[in-house]
Amino acid sequence: MCKEKGTCVATDKWTHEIVELLITDVSYVEEDALSITNNSERRKHFIPLVKGKWRAISNTMVERGYIVSPQQCEDKFNILNKKHKRLNEMLGRKNACEVVENHVVMERMNISNEMKGELRRF
Repeated sequence: MCKEKGTCVATDKWTHEIVELLITDVSYVEEDALSITNNSERRKHFIPLVKGKWRAISNTMVERGYIVSPQQCEDKFNILNKKHKRLNEMLGRKNACEVVENHVVMERMNISNEMKGELRRF
C-alpha cells in the first residue's frame, strides 16, 4: 500500500489511515445497499452490489493510492469486526467505544491487568 503516486506496491501493512479509509468505504457501501433495499423496485440490484462490495472497496482504495485486493479488504474488515465484537463482550458497548477512541481510558478502568493485557493486543 502506498500514498505517493508512482510508488505504489502491494503490501500487507495496514496503517491507521488505511484502516480508517477501509471502514469509511465499507460504511458507504452498506449505506448504499440499505437505500437500495428500502426501495422495493430496486431490490433486485442489491445482490450484485453485495457480490461486488469488496471489489468496489478495493477499487476505491486503489484510486487513493493503496494497492489492496478485494480479498485483503474483506479479510482485514472481518478481523476488525471480530476484535470489535470481542471488545464489546469484554467491556460492554459504551466502554468499548471509549477505549477505542482513547486508549488511556483503559488504564483508568477497574479491570484486571490480565484483561488490560488482552485489550492492548487489539
